[in-house]
Amino acid sequence: MGTHYLFTCPNCVYETEVSGGNDVGMACATSTILCKTCKELFDIETSTEPWLAIERDWKPEKYSCPNSPDHPCRLWKHPGPCPRCGVSMKKVEATLNWD
Repeated sequence: MGTHYLFTCPNCVYETEVSGGNDVGMACATSTILCKTCKELFDIETSTEPWLAIERDWKPEKYSCPNSPDHPCRLWKHPGPCPRCGVSMKKVEATLNWD
């Protein structure tokens, strides 16, 4: 079962609900990415074979911004920088369990 958390930036008003890294449900695996163009964090589906993504060192091979595949992005994992100001994001609380 995957979990979303509320992340807030202590420096600016940015907040979002994402997993904060790689996550696994029954039907898919997701990863959190930072889009440098949108200046947003997103959780995206990175595998329809979640049993492979359970491994500790697993990294998705393909990922892109949900708004445009042309946007430069990178994997993001907590603790990580705010996409808007660069200060480390704060993990506040679990907000959603998904499967």
